[in-house]
Order: sequence, then structure tokens, then C-alpha cells
Amino acid sequence: MQKHCARHCGANWKLLSIFCCFLLWLVFALVEVFVARVFSGGKVTIPKRVRELLGVGDGDYVRLSLVEVVKRGKIER
Repeated sequence: MQKHCARHCGANWKLLSIFCCFLLWLVFALVEVFVARVFSGGKVTIPKRVRELLGVGDGDYVRLSLVEVVKRGKIER
């Protein structure tokens, strides 16, 4: 019985590994990373290239993740 379970779990583990690699590829293919300046009232501009790529239009809602705050004059290029 243990041999059968080991083979079965091994096959599932390989499939899960492939699926995880696909998900990582999908996330990195769809996620755009950019740095934006914060204007008065907390407004930020999404770069035109990103808006066009993702089809963002006026009045659309977008979900953003704030990863880091870079203080003025400290941005690395």
C-alpha cells in the first residue's frame, strides 16, 4: 500500500510543481512594476504604456499594491 501512495503522491507533486511554475509565469507576465510620484490629494499617475497594455480607461477601478515608499531624492535609476 505504501508503494502505491508514494507513486500517487509523486505524480501529484510533479503536477503541482508544473502548475506553480505556470502561475508564477502568469503573475510575472501580467504584473507591471513602475514608480509613480504622489501628487496632492494622494493621486498617482499610472504610466500611459501600462494603461494601454492593461486596457485601463477613465473611470475604471484598479487594484494596486503599495510595495515601498521612496522618499524624494532617494530614487535609484
